[in-house]
Amino acid sequence: MQLLADVIDTILNGSDAEKQQFQRTYFELAETPKILQDLGLLGEKFTIRYGVITHHKNKDADHDFSETEWKKLCEKISMPFAVAKYGTGYDLFLDFKHNEKYVLVGVEVKNTGKDQFVNAVRTVFARNISGKENIVYASKKITPEQQSLLDGANSRQYPANGR
Repeated sequence: MQLLADVIDTILNGSDAEKQQFQRTYFELAETPKILQDLGLLGEKFTIRYGVITHHKNKDADHDFSETEWKKLCEKISMPFAVAKYGTGYDLFLDFKHNEKYVLVGVEVKNTGKDQFVNAVRTVFARNISGKENIVYASKKITPEQQSLLDGANSRQYPANGR
């Protein structure tokens, strides 16, 4: 499986012929750290499919990420400052901003067969915590601004000092 960071320039800026080779392709973003696996993200890797990336391009200001931001997502996805349970998946709040809002990555655990799981990215956009999230993890190393966002969320769901 190819790394997204190695091909994101072609996906965003390549010709139609260059992009054609990636249709129906999945890309690896990063390894899943043990702390996130313990929360229920069973896959050893975070993956994203071509269609998710192209669906976000030019959608709106909160969804349209630059090449640099996609690469930063690959670096930061394994280190969210907060994780919320969302339906059958998870929302990861990353420690970088787009349009003055934190980047949220929606992830679903997918069984790829033979009991192999991946954490498939279903969406990526800029958003702040609203206070309605079911926070299941908060990092010990967060900024005062991030802490104030978490304090407005369901603070009884996680220890005050993080995990």
